Amino acid sequence: MTLKNLFNEWEKQAPVDLSEEQMDAAFSKVMKEADRVESKLGHGRYGIFRNPVFRVVAKYSSAAAVAVCVTLAFVAVSRKSYDRGLSAHIQGEQVNMVELSTGNGEIRRITLPDSSKVTLNAGSVLIYPERFSPEERAVYLCGEAAFDVTGDPERCFIVKTSSISVKVYGTMFNITAYNDCPLVSTTLCKGSISAMGNHGEAPAKLVPGQKYTFDKVSGQASVTEVNTKEDTAWMDGDLCFRSESLHNIVKTIERRYGVRVYITTSKYDNDFITAKFIHGETLEDLMTALCKVTPGMSYRIINSNIYIK
Repeated sequence: MTLKNLFNEWEKQAPVDLSEEQMDAAFSKVMKEADRVESKLGHGRYGIFRNPVFRVVAKYSSAAAVAVCVTLAFVAVSRKSYDRGLSAHIQGEQVNMVELSTGNGEIRRITLPDSSKVTLNAGSVLIYPERFSPEERAVYLCGEAAFDVTGDPERCFIVKTSSISVKVYGTMFNITAYNDCPLVSTTLCKGSISAMGNHGEAPAKLVPGQKYTFDKVSGQASVTEVNTKEDTAWMDGDLCFRSESLHNIVKTIERRYGVRVYITTSKYDNDFITAKFIHGETLEDLMTALCKVTPGMSYRIINSNIYIK
């Protein structure tokens, strides 16, 4: 399905009073389309060398496509929420949405309409309404963000991603939901949250120091004990990896430094790396350190491209 067809479908559905289950199903459908578009445009990320011009076009086309899909999903779901609450006349009309995004190497700090604070990591998109519904405060995330939510016992705060939803009333937590990563996770720093998959999975209630991880491929979820400072270290410019695959580390490097990284061999496919990099370290410092902890690894930088062998 093309993005144009998706938009037309939302236009047809806008006046319909859909149930919560129908809205969740529709939202998941659009977000899966975002995943498909990004996967198609970004195919061959590792080990396949493309024409530089095409690579740049694909990069920006992919980001735009994902942003459009997230926007469509949010507008459709928000219409239902607002129609129930603020005004019946809003149905069928355009909802004023705020869309904020970060480029590679960029971190943004945002204050939402309810005074909740959000720190948006590199390569992320956050969408929210100019005014929250009287019933709930819903935002949509593609990427990674840390939330410090203002307490409101009358209205829960919900973060929706393509695979999971996190429901809170007042707390601080981190959520990672990049479309190019098979895992979606949320880490609770303080307060309490419940997290669940978007396809009817049982919710898991977390206490501070716990991390909920959802595998988009298998559909399985798990809850583990973690060091919350490591999961939120990116807010201070640090990078922490614990038993992380090289492919996932590469994606983080690309977002942080605005480069393209190509792994030209499969010999590191089963390697898992634990390391911490302090804010201010250069790209060369980081790559040199990775080579030291990974026997046999070497790299070279050509313009804004890094080749690992």
